[in-house]
Amino acid sequence: MSVSRSARWGAGLVLLGSIAAGAGLGVGPLVRSRVAREAAKRACSVAVGGVRPGWFSLVLTDVRVELQGVDGIDVVLPRATVELSYLLRPKEVLIEDGRVTLKGDLEVLKTQLQAWRAAGAKGGTGEHNVLSVHATRTSVQWDEAQNHATLHGLDLTRDEGGLKSLFEKAEVRLGALTVDLVQGGADFDPMAT
Repeated sequence: MSVSRSARWGAGLVLLGSIAAGAGLGVGPLVRSRVAREAAKRACSVAVGGVRPGWFSLVLTDVRVELQGVDGIDVVLPRATVELSYLLRPKEVLIEDGRVTLKGDLEVLKTQLQAWRAAGAKGGTGEHNVLSVHATRTSVQWDEAQNHATLHGLDLTRDEGGLKSLFEKAEVRLGALTVDLVQGGADFDPMAT
């Protein structure tokens, strides 16, 4: 019995498609496990909803971040793209349309964040200890009783040079005082004392 050439090609394509689909299904659990392990080193918990492989990149969707011991901070990242080196190590992260919500007294949040950092929230070590992170179109909102602050269109870049931020619009309401700002930014030098 002979099999036609087109049938052999069809069977080969089905086999290749099955292998690719199996590899794609295996990426998600591996990435979630690695993200959870790295987050635990930094005293965080990170839940990743979806993982899609790309060309030397991974696209994470519906990402939620919690800082251990810090109540009142909710971080939701609808899309984060991790750019990979040719050795498949993370080299850069691009976060799009993130939302950070702060609730409660700023002094309490500040104390909790300082305790979180002191308790071992450590980053990477070695020659490549700073992973470049770029966040675009981020919004930050803080609410406490009659006080409220919102930043829209926040773009952040963190790399070896420090932290740079730009925003499109900010609104701050402290009791009866309201301040609206249009376009601003700040640079923070990691080596400054």
